[in-house]
Amino acid sequence: MKRKTNEQKLNALIKGLHTIEVALLVERLDKIMRMTKQDIEEEPEKYDNFFVSHQLYLSLAEKTIKALELTN
Repeated sequence: MKRKTNEQKLNALIKGLHTIEVALLVERLDKIMRMTKQDIEEEPEKYDNFFVSHQLYLSLAEKTIKALELTN
């Protein structure tokens, strides 16, 4: 069995959701990214590990927030 990429997983998730569920998912993503951004600003070292630095998490949070704001 072939493994799905992360992109395929997300696309399948969105495709299988009702419109209201997609709206809830967008709201949760926005909230989680805003909380993550605030937490990184307070304690960035919590997000640093062998593979990823807090700057990458911060970049992801900012890109997600910006992309979700563009759709409003």
